[in-house]
Amino acid sequence: MNQINKPTKKSRVIVIEGETWYYQIGGYSCAFWGPDGKKHVGKADVVANRSWDVLERGQWKKTSDGMITPKDIRRYIQEHIRIT
Repeated sequence: MNQINKPTKKSRVIVIEGETWYYQIGGYSCAFWGPDGKKHVGKADVVANRSWDVLERGQWKKTSDGMITPKDIRRYIQEHIRIT
């Protein structure tokens, strides 16, 4: 049985080419829910397109290298999840 996952209340919304996606950023990964409700999970360093060392040091030093921005989320969904 294929169960549809619902995004959590803490998830954020991003619209990509008219499709509504939900995402939530965790410590080491990011969860994505597509328009069909299917859940995808990506590692934080792959989503941010930076090495884990740079990402972790940026979080520790509180710099922009430690951030995962909506631009990173959009790029990851377009390149890794969506098939266009």
